[in-house]
Amino acid sequence: MRYLPAILFLLSGTWADAESVDVKYRGSVDLKPFACQDITRSTVVNRLCYDASN
Repeated sequence: MRYLPAILFLLSGTWADAESVDVKYRGSVDLKPFACQDITRSTVVNRLCYDASN
């Protein structure tokens, strides 16, 4: 019961879509030129983004 307020606080937030992600050895990458798709059949991957020109 001690952690109940903290858990309720964390669950009350809304998810904000990121416009960029931090990539190891590359830094910040803007996702606007990428075609992104939500993944529901994986417990590891939530979203996949692909740039066909690269």
